[in-house]
Amino acid sequence: MHIAIIPGHGHRQTSRGAYRYDPGAVSDMGQEAEIVRAVASRCRQLGGSRVSVHDSDRDGPWSYTSRRNAAHAAIGSGPGVVCHLHVNAGGGSYVLALHDPRSHTGADLSDSWCRSVGDAFELQSRSCKPLAAARPAWNNAANLIDPSYSVTPAGVAAVLLEIGFIDNPAHAWLLTGDAIDKHASAILAAWR
Repeated sequence: MHIAIIPGHGHRQTSRGAYRYDPGAVSDMGQEAEIVRAVASRCRQLGGSRVSVHDSDRDGPWSYTSRRNAAHAAIGSGPGVVCHLHVNAGGGSYVLALHDPRSHTGADLSDSWCRSVGDAFELQSRSCKPLAAARPAWNNAANLIDPSYSVTPAGVAAVLLEIGFIDNPAHAWLLTGDAIDKHASAILAAWR
């Protein structure tokens, strides 16, 4: 299975069409963009040719649509997963795998990642939630996942991972140090 990772943040289009660097959520643990880039990079190192990373650099010019299209092109007819990789904010105490509510493949991939990351970090099952990105509760996630649903062949799905809460001090162990390697290994183990 090919894993095409789109690290969250790192770019944002302004109202005038220009691009500027967006670090995402920031705390003493670091910047969301840097954390998810580190996990994506480690996945590519460990996974070799079965992993591709579709990222923008600090100067752009990549649009989100171009990164998503490149991820789908890398997977081709599948099987594969487009992994939108993010860190959450808002003080929660769980990790999330969100999928399109119409996608059985996405639901299976979300469940598999939750089991894998739960094992890697010894999380209680209620601390790792596979959820359908149903509107209106999950509009932001649905905005990322919906466009993939219409262009994916059978055996391919988009999943959005929230690997921890950057503003929850209790999640430092999920977002710093050896957590980067554990997240990468959990992604690779979940999606073989």
